[in-house]
Amino acid sequence: MKSNFRIKAALIASVLIVAGNVMAQTIETNISGLVIKGLKCDYFSKIVEGNLINRNSEPFVGKLRVKLIDVDGDIIWQGMRAVSVRGMNGMGFRIELWLGKCGAPNKFQVSLEQ
Repeated sequence: MKSNFRIKAALIASVLIVAGNVMAQTIETNISGLVIKGLKCDYFSKIVEGNLINRNSEPFVGKLRVKLIDVDGDIIWQGMRAVSVRGMNGMGFRIELWLGKCGAPNKFQVSLEQ
C-alpha cells in the first residue's frame, strides 16, 4: 500500500515539475529585449494569457496582437490590446478570443507593434 502511494506521489511531482518547466518557457518576440513567459491557451480555452517582460532599460509602449489561425493558414480572428511596460519590468496580459478556440487544428500567434 505504501509503495502505491509513493509511486502516485512521484508521478504527481513529476507532472508538476514538467508543468512548471512548460510555464517557464521564454518566447522571443519580434522586438528585441521583449519576451513572453508563461504563454498559454489550452485546448478548450478562449483566453490567451501570459507575461510580457521588458529586458530593456527603456519603457515599451505599443500594442500586443493575438491572431487565431485555422488549419488552412487563414486568420479567423485577431485582436489587439494596448500595452505599456516600464524598463526592466513586466506585466501580465489576458486576451479573450471572440471567435474560435485555441485547440487543434487552430493555432495562435502573438506579436508586438510599436
